[in-house]
Order: sequence, then structure tokens, then C-alpha cells
Amino acid sequence: GIPFKLWSGHTFNRIASKWCKLMEVDYYDDTNFHSKRLCILTKVYQNILESFKIVFRGKVYWMRAKEVPGWTPKFTEEEEEDNVSVEDNHGGIHSDKEINNCNDVSDVEEVPKTCFNVPKGQKGNLSEDPFGIYPLLNKDKNIREHKIIEEESSLNHPS
Repeated sequence: GIPFKLWSGHTFNRIASKWCKLMEVDYYDDTNFHSKRLCILTKVYQNILESFKIVFRGKVYWMRAKEVPGWTPKFTEEEEEDNVSVEDNHGGIHSDKEINNCNDVSDVEEVPKTCFNVPKGQKGNLSEDPFGIYPLLNKDKNIREHKIIEEESSLNHPS
């Protein structure tokens, strides 16, 4: 087999550079010494299935790279300090009838309705030109129209 000295981040980066860039190494399963999972960012449109050699201290080792259709990394779950169940939040289990009954008195306060009042100085249609930029946007258009009118009036036909 391949010596464990070769199972380093540098080696994995060199292997991944063959296709593009190393993104992640699966160190989760340390009992699997004959293979490692590498997440590689590729620009290749074909599945990877290649054999290549690695030379270590004059000795040649053959490696195989095989792309798998999907890989879901295993994340370790950390226990939260505030591990409160749904039952604890609601004081026990409630039936659907109790949950859906809106007429009962509840501990929850009602959120007041929001009233959007228009200030006294802002009446009328506010969406026409709210930032006053239309004269700037239409400036070139007005200049072009003015030049066309000047050209038409300056063209005098001899009589």
C-alpha cells in the first residue's frame, strides 16, 4: 500500500490540482486507510475515472481516482445548551382542535396594526418623479429634438 506519509494535505492538493482545486477532505472515517474522499472543484465535464502514479523516495505507487455521483459530508451534531422540546415550549401536547381554536383566550399579546400616515407636505402622486431625475435623463433627448427643429427651420428653399 501507499505509505501513510503520503496521506497529507500537500499530497491531496497535488492530486486535486490535476483537475482543478481541492475543496474538502473527508477525515471523518479514519478506519478506512485504503481510500480517502476528496471534494474537488472541477472544470471537467466528464466523470473522473483515472489511474496515475506517485513516486515517493524512488518507489512508484499507482493511485486511482474515481468520481462518485454524490457525496454528503457527515457533520457531527453538537448538543445545544437550550435543548427544549416542543412539548416544553407549549406546556404539554395539545390537540389540533386546541391549536386551531382562535377564539380562546391566549397568553400572546396581539400585535397592533400599523398605520402609515402620509406627512402633510407629501400629498399627490408620489411615483411620477420621486427623485427629480427625469429632467437629467431626458436632457440628451431634449437637446437632440431641439437640434432637429433648428435644422428644419434653417433649411430654406430658394423661391
